[in-house]
Amino acid sequence: MTDVVVVGAGSAGCALAARLVDAGRSVLLLEAGTDHRRPEDFPATIREAATMGAAVPGHPANWDLTGELTDGVRWPVPRGKVLGGSSALNGTYFIRATREDCDGWAALGNDLWSADALRPAFDRSEADPLHGTTGPLPVSRVTDPHPITDAFTAACLELGFPAEPDKNADAPPGVGPVPLNVRDGVRVNAAMAYLSPRRDSPGLTVRGDSPVVRVLVEHGRAVGVRTADGTEHRAAEVVLSCGAVGTPHLLMLSGIGPADALRAVGVDVLADVPGVGADVTDHPDLYVTWSPTRRTPMPRGMLPLTTALNTPDHLEVMPWLKPFSKVMLSRSDGHALSGLAEVLRRPGPPSGRCAGPRRPRSGSRPAPATTCTSASRCRPRTAAGRSA
Repeated sequence: MTDVVVVGAGSAGCALAARLVDAGRSVLLLEAGTDHRRPEDFPATIREAATMGAAVPGHPANWDLTGELTDGVRWPVPRGKVLGGSSALNGTYFIRATREDCDGWAALGNDLWSADALRPAFDRSEADPLHGTTGPLPVSRVTDPHPITDAFTAACLELGFPAEPDKNADAPPGVGPVPLNVRDGVRVNAAMAYLSPRRDSPGLTVRGDSPVVRVLVEHGRAVGVRTADGTEHRAAEVVLSCGAVGTPHLLMLSGIGPADALRAVGVDVLADVPGVGADVTDHPDLYVTWSPTRRTPMPRGMLPLTTALNTPDHLEVMPWLKPFSKVMLSRSDGHALSGLAEVLRRPGPPSGRCAGPRRPRSGSRPAPATTCTSASRCRPRTAAGRSA
C-alpha cells in the first residue's frame, strides 16, 4: 500500500510530495490537470513569466471559477488546473507570510506557525542571493532602471515612505523591488522546482488528469480517495492540498461540511463541520488605467510587475509596466487570448465599489498601463509564502 496519497499538485502539494519522497515515503500525487514531466514540457503560455495568458478565463490550465463579491457582482477567480497549480499561471510575486500573520496563527494554538518557527522552512525552499539560500525555488528581483519604476520609487520616497530592498526580510514595509520566482525569463512553478528533479524516484508516482471526487472514510478515518473515473486509491495517509477553493469543495463533496448546505444539494452528511468552505477572504484589487506622456521601453521579455509599495495599514500599490493587452497574450500566435475581453470588461459594481480594469484605448498615443492597488485585512501578501 502507498504510504501517502496527496491530492493536488499545486504550490503546497508539489513541495509536500517531494519532502515525503526525500524522507523515504512512497507517494501517489493526484492532479486534476495535465502532467508535464519536465520544465520544457510546459506550454509557452505557462513558462513565459512576461505574460499571464493562462490566467485568462477559458485557458485549459485554469479552473475558470467565478466568485460572487456581492449580490449580482461576479468576478473571475483564476486557479491553476495543471501540474504546479496556481504557481504555474500567476504573476510570479514570491512573498513570505508576514510576521503579523504568522504570529497571529501561532496565537490561535499552534506555535509551529510562528514567524520564527517558519523561517527555516522558507530558507530551505528558496534560492535567494539576498539570503544566501540554495533551495529549489529561485527568487530574483529586477533592479534595472526603467522610467516608470524609477519615477514611482522616487515619488514614494519623496512622500516619506521608506525604502524596502528586500520584501522578505521581515523589515518595515516600504517601496522596493518585488521578489519573483523567475529564472532566465521562465516562471519557475512548484512542479518544475520540486517534482521534475525527482521524477525518476521509485517512491514518487504522479498522475495527471485525475480529478478526485471523494475522500474515502471508514470508521471515522480517511483511508483513500476516489477519482472521477471510479478508481479508488487507498493509502496509509491522505493529504488534501487542492487549494483554498478546491480543498473545502472536495471535503463537502465527501460529506464533510455544514450539514444543512450539504443536504440542500443532496450530499449525504458524514460530519457536520460548519467552518468548511466559510469565511474565505482574498485581497480586493482596484485597477487604475493611465497613459504615459511618452513611450516607455517595453521589450518582449520585460516582466509586467517589478516594484511595489507596501504600507503598515496593508495597502499595496504596484505599477504595471505593460498594458493588459500585452500581458494577457498568447506567445504561440502573438495574439491576445480569447478571454481578454472578459478580463478587461468586468461587470459594473454598485456605486461606491471598485471598478475593474478598463480596455486599453487604441490610437497613436502610448498604450495605457495600469496601477494595481490592493487592500485587505488578510494582507495583500500571500498567507503561506507561496507565490502570487
